[in-house]
Order: sequence, then C-alpha cells, then structure tokens
Amino acid sequence: MVDTARGIALSPGGSVFIAGRTDGGITTVNAAQGAAGGGQDAFVARLNPSGNNYSIAYSTYLGGASTDLANGIAIDASENAYVVGQSASAGLGTPGAAQQNKGSVTDAFVAKFNQSGAKTYFTYIGGNGGSGQAALDAATSVAVDASGAAYVAGYTRSSVFPTTNSLKTFNATTCGTLPCFDPFVTKINPAGSARIFSTLLGGNADDQALA
Repeated sequence: MVDTARGIALSPGGSVFIAGRTDGGITTVNAAQGAAGGGQDAFVARLNPSGNNYSIAYSTYLGGASTDLANGIAIDASENAYVVGQSASAGLGTPGAAQQNKGSVTDAFVAKFNQSGAKTYFTYIGGNGGSGQAALDAATSVAVDASGAAYVAGYTRSSVFPTTNSLKTFNATTCGTLPCFDPFVTKINPAGSARIFSTLLGGNADDQALA
C-alpha cells in the first residue's frame, strides 16, 4: 500500500490541509466519502492545531472506480479547500458543475470542500480526442482569489480541450507517437458552475504548466 501527499496549504488559523493519493489505506474522519472508490484514490485531510500537536478535523477519499489523483490544494479566507488533480473515473461531477461529465480517458478536475469537509462541488476540466495515453488531461496546481474563484493550471493532450477566450488553439504536433502536451490555465467561478476563462498556452513541442 502506498499513500503519497502531493500538496499542502495552511489556513490563516494555522490548520494544515493535505491532498494526495492513496491505495486505500487512509483513515477517514468526518468524511464526505468514507470508503475507497476503487483503484487509486485521491484524498483530502485537514489537521487542526491542538496544543503542541494536531488533530484530524476531517479526512476523506475523493474518487471513483478508476484511478484518481490529487496534485495540489489551496485554501481561501473561509478555510474552504480547493483540490485539483486528474481523474479516470466517471460519475464524480456534481449537479450544476461547469463540466459534470468526464470528456476523455483521464480528465483534470477541481473539487471544493467547505470548512467541515463536505464537498461543495466537483467539476471535470477535460476534452476529448484520442484514446489511451493520447487522451490525458491533468491539473497540477490551483490558486484561489478573494471571491472564491479557482485558477487551475495543468496540461492536456486532448485535441478538443474546453476553452473559453483561449489565447491559442491546440498544438497538433506529435512528440514521438503521441500528441504533444499543451499547458492550460482555467478560471472557475466561485460556485463551480462555469468557466470564466480557459486558455491553452505553449508552442510546437511538449509544454506543461506545473504551478
């Protein structure tokens, strides 16, 4: 069993928020999802200061029947957690989400949890085009502004990636036998219900946004 933390953030009150991936070995506390979904799951945990130690306020799985990985986390002033990563599982999108359904084999995602660990929204960020390793979208990092809008960075191989006011079109060049990666930056509104903008970046080779 392997558990890996991939992102950490601190709240103004000193709480520690951790996001990562697990083979099913985490202990859940006040969980939005109390059991592993299958395959490798993402996880999100909040640790609150308690004297010289920390206590687990919540710890939850985040995933479905396939592989789901959390790569980054950000916290707003109200101690809501915004988690990004990549998901091969269908059926995780919440009603009213900017993208409720998975578009490719593996999609990027952003999920929001409130102060108590309840899931507020989950939206995919992914396109279609290609199959297998060719259809891969991944979110690597997230930042949040004062209004609660999430800014998600990552990379895509999807030839039909969901863009809004994009600075460029998808790079159709191949790198070896697969399409080259293009970086993307996507801004999601505070409700998680719409893309404010989503743009591709990069040139004619492999380019990835990591933070």
